[in-house]
Amino acid sequence: MQAVILAGGLGTRLRPLTDTIPKPMVLVRNRPFLEHLFALLKENGIVDILVLTGHLGEVIENHFGDGSTYGLRVVYSQEHEPLGHGGALHLAYEKLADSFVLLYGDNFLPIDYRDLVNFYTKSGKEGVVVSYQFKDESERGDNYSNNLCVDEEGCVTGYEQRGVPNGTHAEAGAMVFNKKVLEYIGEGYTDAIGNVLFPELIRRGELITYVSPHRFYDIGTPQRLKEAEVFFGSRK
Repeated sequence: MQAVILAGGLGTRLRPLTDTIPKPMVLVRNRPFLEHLFALLKENGIVDILVLTGHLGEVIENHFGDGSTYGLRVVYSQEHEPLGHGGALHLAYEKLADSFVLLYGDNFLPIDYRDLVNFYTKSGKEGVVVSYQFKDESERGDNYSNNLCVDEEGCVTGYEQRGVPNGTHAEAGAMVFNKKVLEYIGEGYTDAIGNVLFPELIRRGELITYVSPHRFYDIGTPQRLKEAEVFFGSRK
């Protein structure tokens, strides 16, 4: 299975750290964040990686090259103007596998990705979104919210990025899609996944959730970056 990494954002909330490097290359425990993510994928047998870059994307490509040093096969698709998620995926269309794991380049979710892929295959659905249920408000932390409604069979019935009334699960930053879902989204949406693709898959009954036993960590804000530092410091 191929992993596709969304890594084209500007990372404005982490400035000045992101003035000279893209957000996925911010150091966490003295390693670029993306190195932690690549190591996790390799541990799970995912070695074919497509990185969708944008802002300062050459920094990522110069650091990782073709991935062979890391035991990976890494290719790139770089946007030269902001295209949004939809545009970035359309730009890379010819490089996409028929089905792929889609991840955010600033998010780390320590799950069994082999099990996730098997779950997707057995579901017969066009899309799977990984979710997590926070244990309490202290774990929720910096403005995370339950933004998914899920029925008893695990089908997603509602989604709003900033939270949904009676939401039961939080999107955890990992998805699996059939390539043909790109037919449902245009090229110019800043958040084509949440604003366009999820609603269309929900309407079709084609989006199911895989519930993660582990929470996710992202580096989107200074506070979350600190939490990620603590997490990686305790991770063996």
